Amino acid sequence: MKKAFWVLTGLVSVALMLVGCSGNTDGSDISGKENYGFNQTGYPIVSKPITLRAVVKKNVLHDDWGKTYWAEWAEKKSGIKIEYEHIDKQAWDQKKQIMFAANELPDIFMGGFNGITQVEEVVYGDNNGMLIPLNDLIEKYAPNIKETYQKYPFVKAGTTTPSGNIYSLPKLSFAVNNVKRIWINQQWLNNLGMEKPETVEQMREVLFAFRDKDPDKNGINDTYGTSGCFLEYEADMRFLWLRAYGFLTDSFNIKNGNIVYTPYEVNFKEYLAEMNYLFKEGLIDKSYFTQSPTDFKAKSSLVKVGVASWSSPSASGGMTEKSQTEQYTYVKPLTSKVNSTPIWDKAYSSSVTGGNFVITEVNKYPEASIRWADMWFTEEGGIVKDIGPEKGSFGKDTEVGYYFLDDGTYKVKYPDDVKDTWAYYNANFAPAEDGCNFGLQPKMMELGNGRNQGLLYELGMAMLDYGKNSPVTQMPNFYFDKESQEKLAVIKTEVESYARQMEAKFITGDEPLSNFEKYRETLRKYGVEKLIDTYQEAYKEYVKNL
Repeated sequence: MKKAFWVLTGLVSVALMLVGCSGNTDGSDISGKENYGFNQTGYPIVSKPITLRAVVKKNVLHDDWGKTYWAEWAEKKSGIKIEYEHIDKQAWDQKKQIMFAANELPDIFMGGFNGITQVEEVVYGDNNGMLIPLNDLIEKYAPNIKETYQKYPFVKAGTTTPSGNIYSLPKLSFAVNNVKRIWINQQWLNNLGMEKPETVEQMREVLFAFRDKDPDKNGINDTYGTSGCFLEYEADMRFLWLRAYGFLTDSFNIKNGNIVYTPYEVNFKEYLAEMNYLFKEGLIDKSYFTQSPTDFKAKSSLVKVGVASWSSPSASGGMTEKSQTEQYTYVKPLTSKVNSTPIWDKAYSSSVTGGNFVITEVNKYPEASIRWADMWFTEEGGIVKDIGPEKGSFGKDTEVGYYFLDDGTYKVKYPDDVKDTWAYYNANFAPAEDGCNFGLQPKMMELGNGRNQGLLYELGMAMLDYGKNSPVTQMPNFYFDKESQEKLAVIKTEVESYARQMEAKFITGDEPLSNFEKYRETLRKYGVEKLIDTYQEAYKEYVKNL
C-alpha cells in the first residue's frame, strides 16, 4: 500500500521560476566533466542538446510517454531529450531488480509513488552508491525544490535516509479532495426510498436492498451490493468498514502517538466478523478477492455496483455517460458498536512518498537532470503536469485544453468523441496514473470547476472535520537504518503475508473466527511486536528530526 503522510495545510504558493537570460556555467560547476553547455539558471537548461534514458512505469492508461504534451513541453523548454523505456506496472518490481542486479541502469528511474522503495534507496544509495545523493544538486541547481523543503520541513524529513542523504523527489498535493473515495448509488437509494447509511447496521440494510430489491428497476436480479479488488488501493472498498471499526488503513497507523498494526489489534476481529457476514450473505461480490481491476471496471461501468471505491465513477469506475456518473454520491464514514467516532483521512492534505524520481550513478548529466526535475516544482510546470495544455496550444487541435471562465475558474475541453477523459489525459496530456508523480500540484488546481464545486470538492469538504478529529492518523514517510532494515526484512514479509492471507480466509469463512486468538499468537511468533517496536523507534527519530 501507499505510505503517505497527511497534514492539514493551506494552498501551495510557489513562485514561478525566472526565465530570464541564461547563465552558462562554462563548465565551472561541473569540473572534470564534458562541457555540454549547462546553464545554471534560465532556459533552456542546456545550450547543446543532450539525451537522457529514463525507465518509467507504464500504466494501462498510458501510451508512449514521449508523445505526451508533458514530455514535448519539457523537451522544448529544457533542451533535454528523454528516451522513455516503458515497463508495465505489473512487471515493474521484477524488471527493476534485474536492472540493479545486472548493474544495467538508466540515467533516471521514474516509477511513480514508491517506484524506488525506501529500502532500495538505502541499499542502492547509502550502501552501494548506485543512486546518487541529490542534496548538493538541490542546493546548487534546484531553487524550487530547495524552497519546498524549507517551506515544508516534513517533506525533507520524509525523503531523507538515516545517513542524511536525499535520493528521491516527492509529489505534494494540496487539493481538498485528496481523500479515500467510496461511492454509493444515490439513484438506487431514491428508488428504494432509503437514506444514505451512517452505521454498519444501516449499511447492511442498504446492501440487502441493493442485492434483492431491483434497485435499478430493470426487472432483473443483476446488481451487486458492493464489489472491488482486494489489496488494490483505488478499488478496495474494505476501507469503509476498516474505518467504521476504528482503523484508518489496513497496515501501520499512529494512535495517540504510538504505532499500531491494524491486523494485530483486538478490534480487528469485530471488523472481520462484519466482513464475513457480508460475504457469507452475498452482499460482497464473490469475485472481490479474485477479479482484476480491469474486470471490476467492466462490471462497474454497467452501473451494476451499489457501493464501491473509485477515484471517481467516471475515471476508474469506467462510466462514460453523465447520466451514469450522476447516480453516485460519496459515502459518509460509518460508525460501529466499537467505534462511535466517524474517521477519515485528512482533506486539504499533502502526501509525501519517495521513489518517484531518482538519478543513477551512470547519469553523465546530473546537474541538468535535477534542473529538469526542478521545473515540476513551479506553478508553470505543475499546470502542465496536473492540468495539461492551454486551449489553443495542443498540436493541431486548437479546441483542446484548459480555458478560463468569466468567474476566474477554468474548464478543460476534450475532443468531442472522448468519453473516458482520464484515459485520454494519461495518454495525451501527461502520464499521471502511476507515472510522473513528483513536483507540486499548482495553486490553479483550486480554480478548476471540479475542485471548488462539484462532487469531488463536496466530498473533500464533507470529510474535513472527520479528518481533523480522527484519533488515528497515517504514518509519515520515514526510513530505517541498515541494522533495522536487516532486522525487519524477513519479519515484515512474513507478518504482512500471513496477515493478508488470514484476513481473506476469515472473511470468506475458510478460517473460523474462533481461531482469531490463535492467529494473533502466530503473528507474535512471526515477530509482529518486534516489528511494531522497530517502527516506533524509527518514528521517534522522525519526530525528533522535524
